[in-house]
Amino acid sequence: MINALAPTILAAVLPGQVFLRGGSEALDTPVANVSASGVEVGEGDSARLLHWGEVKRIEGESADEASRFSGVSDSIWRGGARLARDDYTGAAPLFRDALDSLDESFGYSRLIAASGLARCAVLEGDLGIAARSWTEVLAISRQIWGQIEGEGAFLLHFDTQTGLSQQIAPIWLGNGSTRLFLDEGAPSTVAAAGDDVVLTLDRLYRAAAAFESERDAGIAPDEGVPPPPDSQADLPGVELVWLSVSSRAGNRVQREAARARMTELVEDAPGDWREAWLRTALGRSLLRERLEDERDAGLIHLLHVPSRFASTQPYLAGVALAEIALEMESKGRAAEARQVRSVLAAMYPGHPAVRWLDEQRRGAQRAAPPPTEQGDA
Repeated sequence: MINALAPTILAAVLPGQVFLRGGSEALDTPVANVSASGVEVGEGDSARLLHWGEVKRIEGESADEASRFSGVSDSIWRGGARLARDDYTGAAPLFRDALDSLDESFGYSRLIAASGLARCAVLEGDLGIAARSWTEVLAISRQIWGQIEGEGAFLLHFDTQTGLSQQIAPIWLGNGSTRLFLDEGAPSTVAAAGDDVVLTLDRLYRAAAAFESERDAGIAPDEGVPPPPDSQADLPGVELVWLSVSSRAGNRVQREAARARMTELVEDAPGDWREAWLRTALGRSLLRERLEDERDAGLIHLLHVPSRFASTQPYLAGVALAEIALEMESKGRAAEARQVRSVLAAMYPGHPAVRWLDEQRRGAQRAAPPPTEQGDA
């Protein structure tokens, strides 16, 4: 009888011990707290917070409480393992399971799961899910640490200066992913955080998505896109997103002002991710204009992206190629348009821009007037 009760007695009297994934020995620091956010171990300067994906099990007095999060732990860990071997289609459902299990919780483990889902979406070319998950990561990170913090997150290429993810630009195609992003609204954690900067970024991403989807964003064409508050206008991340969005979705005055400022910024960011964002935004903005010289200048900006950022910015490179092909088509250079389309499909066979381009071309063909028969006046 005593032997049978021994595990229960020991669990009640021993301090909690954490066993990490990939290890057989317990950490030499005791458990301080267990929550949906993760496991706090140690105290004082040695204190640290572990997300649930790092924790294999807990023994001792915190074991029962930790068992409530065993499913979250397994999902995050398995999702990370699949991401490590580039199985992002298998990883995404696991991260979704973790987010569903955490429900409305607000903490480190939810940040990790959201970052994993964002990473999967980036690899799949689904900007809608990527952007929605990224805003959640940003909101939680700023709530916990006061800034964007990429340590331990699956979503790579966080820029700590701007809070932006280098792979998630506000450069939308009017496709199903964009429409779903608009329909779902912002994550509840973004609203709950009440972070004005994150809310501004989310609003700007949605304004750009609405423009490309031809949705009513409550913006009068002559009024343009509402600018960010003066207190945020000079923040590097907010400024970059605002310029990208207003250069495309803004009125004529906003587009011209945004292009002038982006042209300055291109000189300050040679070769890095910001140049790719700026070139793509500049090119697409200029393609909105009527003057041939402006449109030709837009093509030059767009050509920079696939020629110089093909591997580091595949999403933007694909969008740029699709826009170039459409412009060639509109100029009556059908052979060149087909060639660019072939390059796009060969370089990025699963890119959403391939399908979007074909849909745009079919739409243009349907809208074109029927050919006139010979002899008609």
